[in-house]
Amino acid sequence: HYPRCLLLEVQSSLGLFGPWPSFEARLRTELAALGFQHRIAAAPNPAAARVLVNVGDGLLASDAHGLQQLLAPLPVDRLGLSATASSAFNRMGLRQLRQLWELPRASVARRFPAEVLAQL
Repeated sequence: HYPRCLLLEVQSSLGLFGPWPSFEARLRTELAALGFQHRIAAAPNPAAARVLVNVGDGLLASDAHGLQQLLAPLPVDRLGLSATASSAFNRMGLRQLRQLWELPRASVARRFPAEVLAQL
């Protein structure tokens, strides 16, 4: 579901490679040595990590609260939603993810495909 993306579960690897900053630095060094351009983000789930790299490099959400704070202000057009859904939300004046979270789920489910609600 995530083209041109490598997702890693790293929690269990932190015991081997040290805390996240050390592990992240090692990933960067080794990816660069292999000639890969990259952006790295860490989050409690893969969908959130994918969204975070849409907006920046080096972002870390180590728990659900930190993740919510990082994601809430993100622009709707950077969430990885379909172009149709992003455009519709923008036409409604909804510009940030926090605004989408405040919408009644039933209304979103009636107006958009199930994938949109699942992504939110």
